[in-house]
Amino acid sequence: MSAHTEPRWLTPRRAIIAGVLAVSIMGILFWRSFRGSRRPDVQSPSVSSLTYVGEKRCAPCHAEEAEAWRHSHHALAMQLASDGTVLGDFKQTRFTKDDVTSSFYKKDNQFYVRTDGRDGRLKDYAIPYTFGVYPLQQYLVPFPNGRLQSLGIAWDSRAKDEGGQRWFHLYSGQKMPHTDPLHWTGRNQTWNYMCASCHSTNLRTNYDLAQDSYATTWSEINVSCESCHGPGSRHVSWARNRKKGPYQPREGANGLVVNLKPPSGSWVVLEPGAGTMHWKGQARSRNELETCAPCHSRRRPITSDYQPGQPYLDAYEPVLLEEGVYYADGQILEEDYEYGSFLQSKMYQQGVTCSDCHDPHSGTLAPVSMNSVCGKCHLLAKFGNEQHHHHKVASAGALCVNCHMPFRTYMVLDVCGATTVSECHGPTFPWPTGLRTPALNVIQTNPSSGQPKWWRSGMVRAPAESRALWRRLTRAVVACPTPKRRLPG
Repeated sequence: MSAHTEPRWLTPRRAIIAGVLAVSIMGILFWRSFRGSRRPDVQSPSVSSLTYVGEKRCAPCHAEEAEAWRHSHHALAMQLASDGTVLGDFKQTRFTKDDVTSSFYKKDNQFYVRTDGRDGRLKDYAIPYTFGVYPLQQYLVPFPNGRLQSLGIAWDSRAKDEGGQRWFHLYSGQKMPHTDPLHWTGRNQTWNYMCASCHSTNLRTNYDLAQDSYATTWSEINVSCESCHGPGSRHVSWARNRKKGPYQPREGANGLVVNLKPPSGSWVVLEPGAGTMHWKGQARSRNELETCAPCHSRRRPITSDYQPGQPYLDAYEPVLLEEGVYYADGQILEEDYEYGSFLQSKMYQQGVTCSDCHDPHSGTLAPVSMNSVCGKCHLLAKFGNEQHHHHKVASAGALCVNCHMPFRTYMVLDVCGATTVSECHGPTFPWPTGLRTPALNVIQTNPSSGQPKWWRSGMVRAPAESRALWRRLTRAVVACPTPKRRLPG
């Protein structure tokens, strides 16, 4: 006689079915709770009925924010060409590439370039717009059917002692005949659909398929207040009608389309020995990340009518960890921007969002030392000493970013902002490996110099168990597919 008998109803088949049902129910409950806790808190149902009012309506009540914004890359993303906005040298200067000599000049107070056109012949083109500001400035040229074309020759706006104040070509290492799709007159350099939406406010390309033409419009030429906060007409009405006095939390989002007010709470140390801060307070909203993601991600649009406050994934399909786009360990390889790697980071999982490091109006980091930015959450008493980074204090190797944020260069000069990914914007830590490893490491930030002296000295001091771990991880990543070579930019 058996010491233990199963109930008749619990046959193996029924047990399996019961188990599957239980797991399914738990999965659904978890998904619903996750979805509910992460859902953006926006007021977007009637966005189409609202109107854009412009930065000049915002500035009188938000003077401090407006002043910080006016000097930002957002404010200077696109401008009318004038003596005050054009940084390039248009004093009859010349630039030669592939046997084509282009010249830059002014005539009747307008800016012009004489360069090769669609047929390969030299022609004079007016330049009505600047595009970007630092470390390079590009220029836009009107073409038939409403197109604006981005000139392939750009101005290096860095200081002269940094190698700047010169004309250069964005494809300096490639032949670029007029028949090439990447030639400045080709479709792949058409401003209207390649880059316009992230440089102006409320931009609508208005492409006509039958006519193969554009009637592109914008509310403001640059990235202004309403690019992030949404059309402001309802907020203006709220401000006009409310009683005077300080803002009260019960007033909600103040008529704004996107609620970007930070939650109440603070970053605190929960485990003194760990040296890292953790959020304690109201649940952190995804609104800020959803607002930044459309222009700070490698993505494919799936709608032509994106509105501020709309969930990111309702309008875009982010590019995933595709071979040749990302490194095997998830770091950026091509110009992938921050979003894709940031979602993989520990910081994202802990609730960190963009404005924890970046000022949302100036777009800059705090005006203090770089390590102090990291030190807001990673206590420098623990992570800023030689026991952690194995380098002399105040040396190059002691800077957090030199190990945790190896950079890549795009568009010949751009090594900042969207081009940097690390534990801040991605899933990595320092890779003490050679150039053959398919992961971005500190040597690749400047491969011509080989192993920096500060890097070698730190490796010697690293504990044996750390070196052993690095070797194992290196072997694992080396086994991944090698990134394919792709076109630059």
